[in-house]
Amino acid sequence: PDGRPDAPRDAHVDLPDAAPDAPPDAPPGPCAMPSLALTIATLAGCADAGTIDGPRLIARFRNPVNTLVAPSGITYVADAESNRIRMIDATGTTSTLVQRIDFGRPFGLALAPDGALYVETDASDFGVLSAQTGTIWKVDPTTGAATVIERNLGRPRSLVVIPDGRILMADHLHHVIGLLDPITKNYSVLAGTLDLPGHINARSGAAVQFTEPSDVVLHPDLEHVVVADRGNHVLRLVRISDGATSDYVGTGLAGNQDGPLAQATFDGPQALAIAADGTLYVSDVSTRRIRRITATDVTTIAGDGTPGWLDTDLPLQARFYGVEGMSLTPDGTQLVIADGNQGDGDPYHRIRLLRLDAPTIPTVTLPSAARVALLGAVRGLAAR
Repeated sequence: PDGRPDAPRDAHVDLPDAAPDAPPDAPPGPCAMPSLALTIATLAGCADAGTIDGPRLIARFRNPVNTLVAPSGITYVADAESNRIRMIDATGTTSTLVQRIDFGRPFGLALAPDGALYVETDASDFGVLSAQTGTIWKVDPTTGAATVIERNLGRPRSLVVIPDGRILMADHLHHVIGLLDPITKNYSVLAGTLDLPGHINARSGAAVQFTEPSDVVLHPDLEHVVVADRGNHVLRLVRISDGATSDYVGTGLAGNQDGPLAQATFDGPQALAIAADGTLYVSDVSTRRIRRITATDVTTIAGDGTPGWLDTDLPLQARFYGVEGMSLTPDGTQLVIADGNQGDGDPYHRIRLLRLDAPTIPTVTLPSAARVALLGAVRGLAAR
């Protein structure tokens, strides 16, 4: 609104106007943001919430919560409070893929084997939103046509497709890791105890406990998934075949200590991304930092710990706010981060880029022997 009251309505069509109409509201101006070439840059979006499509400086989002970069380089965005799936290209130009009245509060994203997009919405296609109404959709990325696969699955906000085509899901509200067959619609709990938070490792998935598992990624060995167990401040390793679970990284104490895997601490690990060599990236949602995990240690690579927004060539001085979802580009050189407002209504509605190949961030490439050792360590942990 422009703040000016509309002119009074005409008393009758045959009488002259009481006053000239107020001019229409002007479209929003461009977002103020630094160069896209910075090590940490805003790809699209700004402090103003909205649903406008268009070039980088014009596009608006409304609490973006998750990203998924497709092999084509297009980034899909779960724009939670606009109830839409958006698409962004490498220049920041944004368009809308899914917009329909029965598509409420999207969050989880995964690529199907046939190139389609799996999406989780917190609300059902009947417009009901509760702790039980999580719904999985299949979306045609060329047309935006969306079809419900299954509904009333709890709150499975993190999705990953495992080698046999099933969808593995982390349900943070009900503290379980589940499996959904998109063909038969059969759902089962792989690991965790429904509605019972805790921190228990076990050889049997039924005996395991999680507390708010918030994200899950497939390990390069294709036999395990890594889970961000947010409420326990650790990353867990889950064997797909039987749900056997062990702690992977973190002591379980809330903190921000870098160092060897056994000594590192996290404070609300939320979003995960994983490279082909097993290198993990995790967002600490409480400290607003991005961490990198190699075969030997944990390092903070971006964020100064202060909630906010700052693009910069100095990653440890950057500021983030939401960091609820992120994805690696196909070449593994950039993280695309959903930097919304965590649902608190504050003015943060951006998609951020973190360049991992920038000279200010030393990258670690594991030699073949180290990769073999890492996979061996993974199998050993899961067998405990």
